[in-house]
Amino acid sequence: MISEYNEGSSKLLELQLRSIGEIYILQKDLDWALANSNAIKLQYKIDNELAGAVIVVNKIFRPWSALYFFATDPKFASHKVAFQLLQEAESLCTRPSLRLYLRNDGKDAINFFKRNDYVLRKIKYNHYRKNLDAHVFMKKL
Repeated sequence: MISEYNEGSSKLLELQLRSIGEIYILQKDLDWALANSNAIKLQYKIDNELAGAVIVVNKIFRPWSALYFFATDPKFASHKVAFQLLQEAESLCTRPSLRLYLRNDGKDAINFFKRNDYVLRKIKYNHYRKNLDAHVFMKKL
């Protein structure tokens, strides 16, 4: 079931670790997003267990909303948690498009967003730690 996320950043960091096997977002950045009054913060729980979460920041001075955090627990993949969270987040955006950055080594994530009509806009080279590139995707809502 999807509801508003109102817990701290540590549970999201744990979720990201389960999702991709490492933590790459800084806790202070996650705390900023959780405190942002323009952010959409959603969780998907199954049997009271966090199966996925998303944070979208509606940029006031930008023509897009930014998908700031997105992670799902692989053990709930059959429940289509990622798809349902993305649909709900998109429906709540206040901007005409949604933008996100994906690491170039996240092939499953890249394919997921492509299947959901996101288009690659540019590549930012060496954007992440370990010299990973960022693929910048956008979707008109």
